Amino acid sequence: MSENEATAGLRGAGWDPSLMNRPHKVVPATLSTADGSKTMGFLFTVTGEESTVVSVMHPREFQLSHYLVPAILDAGCACWVQAPRSIGNDLRLEHEIALFDVAAGMVHLRKLGFRKIALLGNSGGAPLYALYNQQSRLAPEQRIERTPGGRPTKLAELDMPVADGMIFVAPHGGQGKLLMASIDGSVTDENDPLNVDPSLDPFSPANGFNPMTGKAKYTPEFIDRYRAAQVARVERLDQKAKQLLKVKIGAKRSWRRRRAWS
Repeated sequence: MSENEATAGLRGAGWDPSLMNRPHKVVPATLSTADGSKTMGFLFTVTGEESTVVSVMHPREFQLSHYLVPAILDAGCACWVQAPRSIGNDLRLEHEIALFDVAAGMVHLRKLGFRKIALLGNSGGAPLYALYNQQSRLAPEQRIERTPGGRPTKLAELDMPVADGMIFVAPHGGQGKLLMASIDGSVTDENDPLNVDPSLDPFSPANGFNPMTGKAKYTPEFIDRYRAAQVARVERLDQKAKQLLKVKIGAKRSWRRRRAWS
């Protein structure tokens, strides 16, 4: 990776500038979410008479110059490109809470008078929009009550306008599956990521890696063991995360009690 290579924000999101060499209007908007956060977006139009808008969003990247914006305008639709509340930051990303950002955009577009709204999920935007679509079509009391970490979502109280259409472009199956497939299963000590099991090291020539070409040819037996090790490591990390959350929640409760007594 070069020192100038983008790793977040507008990574891989650029359109061909020549395709936007046309009369068009861009209107920015800063929105307040129902849980008190902020999000923003930009509405692209050509005629200003468009009745359908296509919304593009990613849970952690702001794709203002998304490569599909010109094609959406060519189709006679407006295009709404929205930013998440935490650009380039997975540490604060909770998809259940990110639905508040999506909802703010949907409410804004409905208020602008668009007759139809289509959600375009590209890459990580696909599972975000799929979750929004699923939750928005449920009765409020049936929506997810808590995040995996135990945080109340308050989705039952959220105004979630229903989309009229869904578009998926190069989607992945969700953050959990993506991380499960990419995590290093050879790591044996979470406090020392360089401490690995040699028999599971995917970069070891003994296991099928060729350091001269940078390519590998693993045996089916190695792949099966490695996949099992990935699952086992994720389970260990889940348990560790749950324990840390338990400590965090306990500390908050203790602080509240002390505050009440003071």
